Amino acid sequence: MNKFRAIIFAITLVIASAIIIFVFTNHFNLNLNLKEQNQSSQNNENEEETNTNQNNSGDQELPIYITTMTHYEGGWKNIDKGFFDRIIERSEFFMDLADEYNAKLTFESEKPFAIACREYNRNFLKEIVERGHGVGTHFDYGFKNSTNDLNQYIKLAKKNKALIDKLVGKKNNLGISGGGTSLDWVTGMYKAGFSYADGIVGVHYLSMPESARPAGWDDDYIYETGYHYEAPLNLNDRIYPRWLADANDFQEDANGKLAVMTGDLGRLSLMAEGRNADCVKTDSCPLTKEDVDVVISEIKKIIKMRDPQKFTKIGFYFATNDLVEENEDVLRYFF
Repeated sequence: MNKFRAIIFAITLVIASAIIIFVFTNHFNLNLNLKEQNQSSQNNENEEETNTNQNNSGDQELPIYITTMTHYEGGWKNIDKGFFDRIIERSEFFMDLADEYNAKLTFESEKPFAIACREYNRNFLKEIVERGHGVGTHFDYGFKNSTNDLNQYIKLAKKNKALIDKLVGKKNNLGISGGGTSLDWVTGMYKAGFSYADGIVGVHYLSMPESARPAGWDDDYIYETGYHYEAPLNLNDRIYPRWLADANDFQEDANGKLAVMTGDLGRLSLMAEGRNADCVKTDSCPLTKEDVDVVISEIKKIIKMRDPQKFTKIGFYFATNDLVEENEDVLRYFF
């Protein structure tokens, strides 16, 4: 059994006579745990035969990690002070609720909000870290506006990272979300200085041959339909974070260099309606307890299908539009 770093929060449930531990953490801490597991696996490689002969019935199940993402988007051009303050107010409200339940959140910023922190003389990203939550870099680049030059991709990713590094320090900014492209995004992210990637969606398949994609997922399908579907598409594969050496496929590599935090189920406020509902087109789907009920159903499904000896991650996206007081009851229901 691997030794883990101090766990932020654990909920123990008894389901079908099995003890299931849920850890509500941020991507930063999950990345540290994955690094520990990877190192431990390498150190214990020669003990495989001995371990195989042991009675596995007493093995302790690894936890199910639950994470969140909230993005400060690249499309927020020319942020004025009122908008800046409103985003902070919503983020603080979300953190206040999470703190009550000892849950840890992840906030990832593109350039506009990071620049606004400097312009308005309030380093809110640092405040997030000081409260014990996680910060990362968002990279709204790739997809149809992608360069064909990997070095240029790396340069642009480094530029985003540098902005966040100056606000929270390099040691607190290890992860990147977004950045799906036809290029080798794993190598690009790693060479830009990141340890892990999250927010993995359909556009991340663009770097892979069609043999490594779901059936029918050619470039046109990804561009027109599947670009924001959670990836890998197969849930039974998606729930396990993995180490990748390149972006040729989603199969874990023994010499992987980037921890790829798959496992997302999508935006919480869309869980009941589904991605094809009319309200999705107008960004008007309400956050309801029905959304959370769907989540509970999905978690039960994951408990039944997962390998208890593997790190299992379930992630949810919370848009800033959903982080308002009228949603407090639903957010508490979620936590």
